[in-house]
Amino acid sequence: MDFKLLFKALPIFFIGVLFNTGCENRAIDPFEDRTDVFSIYGALNMQDSVNTVRVKNTQTYLLQDSADIKPMTLSFENMESGNTDVLDPMIINFNGNYTYNYPIREDLKPEQKYKITVTDPDGKRSTAVATMPGITIPAVDTLGINNDTGFGEPDTECFTEHTFLFTNVKEDEQIFMFSGIEYNGRKIWARTRTVDAPTRIANTDTLSALLSVKHLIFDHFPLSDERYVHVNPRYWPSTVHCRELDSNEITIRYFHLSADWKFLDGEDISTDNLFDSGVVDNGIGFFGGMNSGEYSYHFKQ
Repeated sequence: MDFKLLFKALPIFFIGVLFNTGCENRAIDPFEDRTDVFSIYGALNMQDSVNTVRVKNTQTYLLQDSADIKPMTLSFENMESGNTDVLDPMIINFNGNYTYNYPIREDLKPEQKYKITVTDPDGKRSTAVATMPGITIPAVDTLGINNDTGFGEPDTECFTEHTFLFTNVKEDEQIFMFSGIEYNGRKIWARTRTVDAPTRIANTDTLSALLSVKHLIFDHFPLSDERYVHVNPRYWPSTVHCRELDSNEITIRYFHLSADWKFLDGEDISTDNLFDSGVVDNGIGFFGGMNSGEYSYHFKQ
């Protein structure tokens, strides 16, 4: 799978997962009368030239023909400048479930708020506000500290720990970090969390993680040996060694999530955790802002 395409579509992934599982998790009966008006799902990424907001009128039947769906009006407002655009919809069919997709082509600015207002012909409306995070400042200490764990692998470069830093991350904002490695003829990706994950340095706007290439590999190929179940993963023996990789390039991809995103357990990206995030007034769903980026560095094989 092309990782760049995958992560470019990540906001759409969130929208799709939340939409397709929302009825199940929230026990929404598509044929019951509802007091809220719209379900709204949108994850706005400052790095995307086009973002998408998905809207469903909860007053319509789940399998209602698109020709019978009343038109809706969606306005997108930059709350800092006051500039407001009326967006043009596209009707999308998800296995017989008709929704509207509204492309947003505005150049999103850091630390600004954006409001969407959805109105039906009867004047009923739902609103939501997304806050964009600031400009993320990533860095990695490529000098590192050698940490030969004593398990006997000869290539100590594999054990060199680096400090990964993400600055300008305000309180209640989060960083999700992923690593990409070349292995067996393809590039594979995994979220960084087996050994360490970006954690806030007390009383600062900086998150850090201390990791070696060996540690990053554990996210792709975790150790399954039961003898090490009570051993700190930082000191596990190698599963796939650095010299077995096809390339000495490591790519780091990060997502800087604004305070709109609140995960109940502080760890997993899941539908259940997101339902208390990105509040939609007079409706259901999620609406939030994010930033993303990537960089690469090399190690000696």
